[in-house]
Amino acid sequence: MALTIADEWQRKGLGKLLMQHLITSAKQYGVRVLYSSELADNAMMRDLANEVGMSASRDPQDAHQIVYSLTL
Repeated sequence: MALTIADEWQRKGLGKLLMQHLITSAKQYGVRVLYSSELADNAMMRDLANEVGMSASRDPQDAHQIVYSLTL
């Protein structure tokens, strides 16, 4: 999955709102797991992933990446 918020709209709750809609829609379509690969130093994504209950693990092929996952 991918989620992009323009700089001027960040830190306003829009990312969380979009993520919640994405999760709801994915469940309705039978998606079982959502994944996102992000740079390890992306603090805003780390915060958002924590808020929606995603798990995090290092990408085994790239130590600079984190793979977030959410079982639906």
